[in-house]
Amino acid sequence: MHSVYAIKQGYIPIVDLKHNNTQYFKDGRIYKDNVWEYFFEQPCGVSLSALKTSENITVSRDKKDFDDIFNALRDIKKFRTLYKDYLDIIKLNPETKKYAEDNYRKIVGDEKEVLGIVCRGSDYVKLKLYGHNIQPDPKDVLKKAEELFKKFNYKKIWLATEDANIYKMFKDKFGDILLENKQYMFSDTDDKFIADIKVARPNHAYTLAMEYLASIYIISKCKYIIGGVVTATLGAWFLSEGFKDQHYVYLWDLGRYGITERVACKNIFEKMLSVRNEYFEDKKYKVITILGKDFKSPIRKRVKNYIKSAYTNLP
Repeated sequence: MHSVYAIKQGYIPIVDLKHNNTQYFKDGRIYKDNVWEYFFEQPCGVSLSALKTSENITVSRDKKDFDDIFNALRDIKKFRTLYKDYLDIIKLNPETKKYAEDNYRKIVGDEKEVLGIVCRGSDYVKLKLYGHNIQPDPKDVLKKAEELFKKFNYKKIWLATEDANIYKMFKDKFGDILLENKQYMFSDTDDKFIADIKVARPNHAYTLAMEYLASIYIISKCKYIIGGVVTATLGAWFLSEGFKDQHYVYLWDLGRYGITERVACKNIFEKMLSVRNEYFEDKKYKVITILGKDFKSPIRKRVKNYIKSAYTNLP
């Protein structure tokens, strides 16, 4: 979204996940590495280090200037139509691509009749993050998988999920038809973000991201795909060049947490004056609505000047 906006403005986009907070830093490397480059190429091949010789730098702050792109991104068909010239700007780097391809060969091999399922649970569903896509009930996804088994008689299932309970439910039903997914899964997030849960394995956050990317890469190669509308589905869609070779794709588009409920609500007093908590980019806010206009205030204080000082003091 940011990169499309930058290119449309005639800028060279550089993704900076070095001076911004992210959960995927390797152990002991917080604010020392550009996390984006752990996994992806820079959109235009220009690295963060090039900024030390640049005279004109614009740091993105919010999404108010590219809401249209953001909203289109939620509708994968609409995005592909409107922004087809930008579909190749996000590319896996060689290390990540090799890891994903190696996993695909080891897990799927030559099997072509595979149903790919994206089924989020854990913190995503428990916290119902404001503005995020509402996810289907895992039981509905399981029912759909059974229906498609009778229709297509697929040989294997690949289930992309971080929720151990969802994985067990599918394993109990499909047994050996379910391909073994060894990515780390969570049984109970206890109303916490996954990023806040400490796991005792070296470079857990980085490894978790690699496992996640490999899982989505496998989804992109499946002949049949079902699941909720989430970033994982969108990522698989990008990697597959638009699901153009898939035989069957079914996505649950159920609206968005908070927004869908607010649209459905006909209580005029709520639109005139209301107070609610919302989550955005893993931060919690108190949002006050006065006469239809939203005012957002952080409940947890942000470090506002860190990014500015980081760019000013680049070596």
